[in-house]
Order: sequence, then structure tokens, then C-alpha cells
Amino acid sequence: METTKEDKSLHNHVALKIIGLITGILAAIVIVSVIFAKTVLPIYRYNSALALAEDGDYASAAMRLEGLTYKDSEEKYAEYRIKAEQGAASIEE
Repeated sequence: METTKEDKSLHNHVALKIIGLITGILAAIVIVSVIFAKTVLPIYRYNSALALAEDGDYASAAMRLEGLTYKDSEEKYAEYRIKAEQGAASIEE
């Protein structure tokens, strides 16, 4: 069976639609990933750090907050580092 120009044109049109669809899906995945990384992860890290500090694990809480710029995380980081160092010093005595 011989392929006509119309068949090739239709095949190219379908291929372009598929490529466009895949590109759109990949773009959506990237956008959702960026939004997740910028909003959900900082909230999770912040809340889990507060929970660790509430349990007295200031060293782990400080590690969770390190480099985070959400709410008062920088102040909490400094506070928890001091408390962790004080706790470590009291254990060594």
C-alpha cells in the first residue's frame, strides 16, 4: 500500500499533537514540583522542627531549620542551636 501526502500530513499532525501534549504534561509536573518545593516543604520542615524542639531535641530541630527562610525560622534556628549547645555542655559536665 502506498502512503500518500495526505497520510503523511495526518501522521505528522498527530505526532505534533502528541509531542505538544507530552510537553504540556511535563511543564505541569515541573510547575507543581516548584510550587511544592517552595510552599509545602518549608511548612513541613518548620512544623517538624517545632515538634522536635517541643520534645527537647534541639539539635535535630536546628538542623531542620538550617537555611530555611520561613516565618521566624532563622530566629528559631539560632535559639535551638544555643539550647542544643547548652544541652551538650551540661551532659559533658
